[in-house]
Amino acid sequence: MLDYYVLASSLMLAVGFYLWVFRGEENYFDRLGTALVIIFIVLLLAAAVMFSIGNQAIADQLSECAYFSILIGVIFKAISMKGKKNE
Repeated sequence: MLDYYVLASSLMLAVGFYLWVFRGEENYFDRLGTALVIIFIVLLLAAAVMFSIGNQAIADQLSECAYFSILIGVIFKAISMKGKKNE
């Protein structure tokens, strides 16, 4: 069974890699929000695959992590948009 710790560490590695690749941009919250939205899409696709092959428990865990990822990503995007509006 998939543990949350393995999934969380892989998510953090993915976010870290994304931030390292696009380190030239200046808005940190915008980059982090984009990375979390991309991770949401990947996790939701993985959950759909797991559900289709019959692993419902793993699909549930992946979808929970995906929903938290989109929630945090949208919050970071809103923070970055508010920062751009004040400039």
